[in-house]
Amino acid sequence: MGEMEYIWYSVLKRADDFYNITPKYYFKQWDAHRRFNGLDKQDNKREVVNETSFG
Repeated sequence: MGEMEYIWYSVLKRADDFYNITPKYYFKQWDAHRRFNGLDKQDNKREVVNETSFG
């Protein structure tokens, strides 16, 4: 829960009480922040490597 509270106050810069919000409202705010700042587009560029060339 500490990470969510940190994001609420530091990243989203919300002043309202974290413990009086619902999870639905929290994730709605977080998703809007990610879309507005272009953070959701970075997830599509990740590559997953299942093997190494040393094997």
